[in-house]
Amino acid sequence: MAKIKSIKLNFPFLTLLVAVAIFLFSCNQGNDKKEFQNEKGQLVVQEWYSVDKLKSETTYLNQELNDYVYIEYNENGRLIDSGRYVNDTITGFHKFFEDKTNLMHFEHYENGFLNGKHKAVYNGGATSFEGYRKDGFLVGEWKFHYPDGKMITYEYYDSTGRVKYFRKYDDEGKTVKIKGNGIISVAISNTLVDTSNGLVEVAIPDYCNIKLEISQNGNSVLEKQLTQKRVPFSFKPGEYGGGKLTFQLIITEEKTGKEEVYSLEKKY
Repeated sequence: MAKIKSIKLNFPFLTLLVAVAIFLFSCNQGNDKKEFQNEKGQLVVQEWYSVDKLKSETTYLNQELNDYVYIEYNENGRLIDSGRYVNDTITGFHKFFEDKTNLMHFEHYENGFLNGKHKAVYNGGATSFEGYRKDGFLVGEWKFHYPDGKMITYEYYDSTGRVKYFRKYDDEGKTVKIKGNGIISVAISNTLVDTSNGLVEVAIPDYCNIKLEISQNGNSVLEKQLTQKRVPFSFKPGEYGGGKLTFQLIITEEKTGKEEVYSLEKKY
């Protein structure tokens, strides 16, 4: 009678084999894709982490498959990316979550560039920063905040993205650094025969009182406490003789009473 050889199981090897099988199964599950047409007849492509965890969904809006809406989630079901693409270029409103900073961003695109309002929010709901972009550049007024809502910096940029005014605060709201000029720009247009109109743009930093004074050859044209960054004005060029307008901006810190005074002359 033939002897039956005993088979010895190599348990470490068997354990490794099972682990590899589980890993390969998990990978296959994570890469699972589904394609179908929605009620509008549009192609929808979904990727799944697992049977009940959606990873991403792309809804194609044309036959060329270059116009679509893309949505992505993390494994906890949190939205991490959402946007519309036209000719494979992101367009319009875009929302995404940034893992590195834990910030949710809200932004707008035109022709592939950031254009319009840009805002980011902390997990707790407080605004991290907000401002406006033009062709990707930071323009106008920007505000940056701590997670508790207190100011970090107040910044003002011109149309080319160059900072014109910068103010930094500590966590108690006191100013620790100031740079630039609070008078951003002045424009004058001769719209009437005897009267000219103008617009002055100024910085309005938080925790400060702002006062603007405009004089024409030493005579007062306007004196006003400000809450808005753009101030229209008018004057008569022939009055008080020809010459110049002088603009003076006074920024007073509420906590300390410290004043910053900025002056600018404009000939007409």
